[in-house]
Amino acid sequence: MLIHSICLRKSQVILMALLTVFSIFFWEYNKHPQGDQYSYFSQTKGSTMMNIQSQAGSIPQREIRHFAVYKQTRLALLVEDKPGVLISSASPAPGGPLKHPFVNAQAMDSRYENEMGSLLKQSSNFDEFIGLLIKHEYDIRSFDYLDLPKTLTAGYRIFAKEKLLAVIWKHRGQFSTLTQQPEKDDLIFDPATLTVYDAAYTNFFLKYLETSSDFEEILQKMKSDRLSIFEVAAHLQTN
Repeated sequence: MLIHSICLRKSQVILMALLTVFSIFFWEYNKHPQGDQYSYFSQTKGSTMMNIQSQAGSIPQREIRHFAVYKQTRLALLVEDKPGVLISSASPAPGGPLKHPFVNAQAMDSRYENEMGSLLKQSSNFDEFIGLLIKHEYDIRSFDYLDLPKTLTAGYRIFAKEKLLAVIWKHRGQFSTLTQQPEKDDLIFDPATLTVYDAAYTNFFLKYLETSSDFEEILQKMKSDRLSIFEVAAHLQTN
């Protein structure tokens, strides 16, 4: 009887230990990014559109999106989401700039004009054009009326496994997504400029900026959440 009681107690201890290990594993699994979703921030999981919701409340959006486009570290293009003209960085075309039905754009670096022009021809709307630029390793920064650097250093693309989620630079600037761009004076952060490429993770990334005091802290929090961070210029060919 005594032996039976001891064995029973041992079995209970082993069972409790196994349950504890399972509970820890379950918590860690759900705490961090897994592939293309985050269960730790359940308010974003499964969403295809997430309104920007800062600690100060809802943020007014610009009626016309206005982006600066960078290739590696260099400013390549300024582009607006409206019908307009295409202005070359070279000499003005005879007869003036070409008109375009859905973008108003000014090339800023002649090295990339042919490639960007080809991508624009393949696009049927503004969002498709921006998507193709990102796919061809251009990166998007919210246009800042007071600060438009010709070069940006310390830039990083942020991935969850193979899924590209955002880009961040160690440069004062605005938080934005590709589909929702705050008014020019809203969501400006001293440590970093960040653009979210997947709108489902909007508030997930905004929280990093709102709760961090410097750029290194932001990167450390991302790494702690098992995000992969790659320097923009590190894996691109230098021209």
